Amino acid sequence: MTRLVGLTEGEKKNMRTRTLLTSAATLALVAMPASAALTLELTPLAGSPLTVVDGSGLDGETNPGVVSYSGALGAIDISVTVGVSNSPGGTSADLTITSLLIENTSSLDAGVTIRLSDTGFNSPAGTTLGSTAGGTFSGLNATSSVNFTSYADASNALFGLGTATAPLAYSFTTPPSQSFSGSVDTGFAGSLYSLTSVTVVGLSANGQVNFSGLTSVVPEPATLGAVAALSVAGLRRRR
Repeated sequence: MTRLVGLTEGEKKNMRTRTLLTSAATLALVAMPASAALTLELTPLAGSPLTVVDGSGLDGETNPGVVSYSGALGAIDISVTVGVSNSPGGTSADLTITSLLIENTSSLDAGVTIRLSDTGFNSPAGTTLGSTAGGTFSGLNATSSVNFTSYADASNALFGLGTATAPLAYSFTTPPSQSFSGSVDTGFAGSLYSLTSVTVVGLSANGQVNFSGLTSVVPEPATLGAVAALSVAGLRRRR
């Protein structure tokens, strides 16, 4: 067992959270069902959207139910982005964005909006929509930010915005490095539905963020914390 020596209580908490979520990421990538609708969309602050559909030529991941992209979007360098869906669901319905490493390679502020969506979820017929997020800011200028919102749509529309959680919003205030994490939930009812997550990232000049987020529908509010710990992916990957 790793001993957390010389760390503050907040740093210990973030490290334990990352350990749990990294283990969950390995489980999430195993034996995912095929998901023809799973779609990742990346839109830079100034520029056109880049759309990556599961199994398409832009998808860097061969496993079904997983979509991946690495590349540059203007001043934004996206090293690894992985979206995972377990549609049609199970004990929980999960849509996860993980291993997201974004860097602003310019001397000016830059940003990107990342949307991930999948349809065809029918298990569970949920009563709770949960949103869990975390990561680490890096850089010398404390102007970076991340905003993560989860959606469930009872009309089963791709990128449907029927029911939304409150946004999880984080700002970089203590350079050169700052970790963050949190969760929120809201009521939702649907027997066939889509899930969508929207991540809005703003980065200062030469700023960087590592990020993961989970959108999840569960049958009971009390189970949300356990589902998040077992389902969302690892939060931090250093170069």
